[in-house]
Amino acid sequence: MEGGVVRMAVGAAVFLGAASSAGRSLSEGEVELFRSVNGLPDALLPAVWSAMQFGTFATVPILGGLALRSGRRELALRLAAGGAAGYLAARFAKRAVRRGRPGVLLDDVRLRGAHADDDGFPSGHAAVSAALAVAIGAGLPPPWGGVALGLAAATSLGRVYVGAHLPLDVLGGAGLGLALASGLEVLRSGATASRDRRPVVSQRRPA
Repeated sequence: MEGGVVRMAVGAAVFLGAASSAGRSLSEGEVELFRSVNGLPDALLPAVWSAMQFGTFATVPILGGLALRSGRRELALRLAAGGAAGYLAARFAKRAVRRGRPGVLLDDVRLRGAHADDDGFPSGHAAVSAALAVAIGAGLPPPWGGVALGLAAATSLGRVYVGAHLPLDVLGGAGLGLALASGLEVLRSGATASRDRRPVVSQRRPA
């Protein structure tokens, strides 16, 4: 449980810090980082686009269904709860921060199939993929947690590459997903520990 609390705190700190910075004007460092990733060769698009699907909301029921079919009910619940929480929280946070996307805030952005006219902070893809990575890491043995973490990182990087988000957008989304999914794991661990501490009532019949 302690590890989950630490991850939750780190994720919340990352999200809040990114949200605070995103509410101000764009920094030169963030713009330069964005352009360095967004300017990578177009030949990378098929691989990046494929990896980026890990952060779509459709991935949540797909992975949950696969977990159920394999008999992993607890994993399915983790995936459903974490993925849905990340998706919904990101949508709510977008309305609170109201930061535009790169195509609106910057010139000469390479939009590779990305939207440019709605709110950008935080990245919903980053939030969902981070939450799913936490759920997979908690519910499956190695190396699946590491694989999921790599896909989450690729998703965040991909969102910058296609021009959908600025670096702080994906950083904030990843922090949000990490905090929420870790918080759900803490609650689950606490509920399990409380259930295990319940006294066992004897069922013996009187002689």
